[in-house]
Amino acid sequence: MESQVVTGIAFSRDEAQITLRRVADRPGIAAAIFMPLAEANINVDMIIQVASEDTGVTDITFTVSATDFERTQAILFKEQPQIGFSSLHGASDVVKVSAIGVGMRSHAGVAALAFKPWRKKVSTSGRLRPPRLNSLS
Repeated sequence: MESQVVTGIAFSRDEAQITLRRVADRPGIAAAIFMPLAEANINVDMIIQVASEDTGVTDITFTVSATDFERTQAILFKEQPQIGFSSLHGASDVVKVSAIGVGMRSHAGVAALAFKPWRKKVSTSGRLRPPRLNSLS
């Protein structure tokens, strides 16, 4: 009996994305970024840090709830002298999509199939609009 590669697709429309550019690539920098947010009861999700290429700086991107977007930006700008990032970029109209299943690691092309319905779902702002979930077959 063959098991299903993907057992579910979930999404959240109320996400915001923050990217800190040219952050000092040093021990403790992630704590300097995320501790003030934790102290403000802001939940951080989906953290991505780009590996630096011996330049001494990196980019860090993460998501928060869209309702916390402006507050997160304000806290980070206040902490900018301690963190040392060069710029902050963000968007409050982000959709987070999760494909769930045991076969995600062992089957090539799962992400391509899961995101195929989005290929023609671009809004007028240039951002992706999620398709109806029943169209993910």
